[in-house]
Amino acid sequence: MKSFSPRQKLFGGVFGLVAIMWGIDMLTGNPEPSPASAASSSPISAAVELPLDPVDIDALVESLHSHRNIRAALPFEHISRDLFVPTPAMAIVLNPPVSTEMRKSEPREQPAAEPPPPFEAQHTLQGVLTGRIPLALVDDLLLRRGAELDGYRLVEIRHDFVVFQRGRMRVVLSVAAVGK
Repeated sequence: MKSFSPRQKLFGGVFGLVAIMWGIDMLTGNPEPSPASAASSSPISAAVELPLDPVDIDALVESLHSHRNIRAALPFEHISRDLFVPTPAMAIVLNPPVSTEMRKSEPREQPAAEPPPPFEAQHTLQGVLTGRIPLALVDDLLLRRGAELDGYRLVEIRHDFVVFQRGRMRVVLSVAAVGK
């Protein structure tokens, strides 16, 4: 007589259970699931009377806050404006009016932007991993030869320094000595 493995027994049991449930489902004669229905006596399904004036936001918030567990029927049919267009009060906050003195005055010159610090001041070589594929740890990033950082390409990895190149400009980053 053949013995079955525990996996085969489990599969057979699940298959048998599904077959029994399918058979019972077919015998009941209702192949489609019945639609869900909610009980109307629940306090959640009761509607809240909200103020008809949609502009009175304070009254709307107070009404919703006083009935926490009751679904609110919002009166959207009374709103006659586009909800995605700012109200006049919002437009004033977003775009404050410019005084005539500011319009007449000459445009202010923007101060010249400071040039960014050099590459070697922005980045720090934290370590070098040598091996079959050498890697450099720069600013918590592991980089291999050919990787780019701020427009500079990593072209050389040595035991205690790396060389980045951008066009003809070459920058050398060295591992900081311990204690510095």
